[in-house]
Amino acid sequence: MAIWMLKRDSLEWWFRVIVAIGLLGTVQLAGAPTLLADYRFTGDGADSSGNSPPIRYGGTSFTNNTLYLPAANAGASADITGFSYASFTVSLDFCPANYAPANHTILCGGPAYRWMCFKNYNGALELVLNNWALSYGFPGVVLETNRWHSLVCSVDLGLQTILTLVDGTHFQEIHLQGFQFNVVGTPSEPFDKTFLFADLSEASTFSGWVDNLRVHDQALNAEEIASLYQPRISVTRFDQTVLVHWSTGLTGYLLEATRGLEAANSWELVAQPPVEIGHENVVVAEASHGVRFYRLKRP
Repeated sequence: MAIWMLKRDSLEWWFRVIVAIGLLGTVQLAGAPTLLADYRFTGDGADSSGNSPPIRYGGTSFTNNTLYLPAANAGASADITGFSYASFTVSLDFCPANYAPANHTILCGGPAYRWMCFKNYNGALELVLNNWALSYGFPGVVLETNRWHSLVCSVDLGLQTILTLVDGTHFQEIHLQGFQFNVVGTPSEPFDKTFLFADLSEASTFSGWVDNLRVHDQALNAEEIASLYQPRISVTRFDQTVLVHWSTGLTGYLLEATRGLEAANSWELVAQPPVEIGHENVVVAEASHGVRFYRLKRP
């Protein structure tokens, strides 16, 4: 009932705010990528896109809007509806607790055929295809424990390319020749369209926290990945007000602000909670408070 206590001018102001940041009349363009699954782990394993079934899990827990997988006797897997081996993009935020020999697998496609797996050996990231038929390293990519990392992988077997983005800065494009996933054409093909945090053949499971497991129905290019996945914020001036907004899909991030960039430790958490409008988180600030810089940070 609280909304009925708002004054008319308040409702009009919020309507103008919505228009100002372009949240009305959004349409899905033909050919635009579609989310097949979007697991945000905000207290449960539901797919927020509504396209795929809830994630299956055991021995895990939901902690601070993440899924926690302890080192032993824990697992989770997501069956992706409408998935095509020929073209897709998968992404994950993860915070590893350790990389013990039994915990070096980060994400694996296919429990039966293990057609694509990301692993970490001695701090180095490795992409393994078709159950070790092919493997590719990522020089210079260091995945520290107890720190959040982001992983985006775009696969286009029509073009025979795999594009990977790690922590927003490290792009690597792999060029294949006559490649297809080994599960294609087998009886398991319809049933192996699953992502899990383990390689069952090695008894290797991920240990730590995961968040924002997403799968798109097509291979995204570098520009689309940057637009959809990197934690960007927008700042819009509206009358004497500044609107700071970012995608609601960026769960787990906090808004911080500072008045100067000289000192690295000058960033402070913005105490005002965001208001969700459409698909955006919105924070309203006064424009008369001088220069301020904003950023999103994952704790």
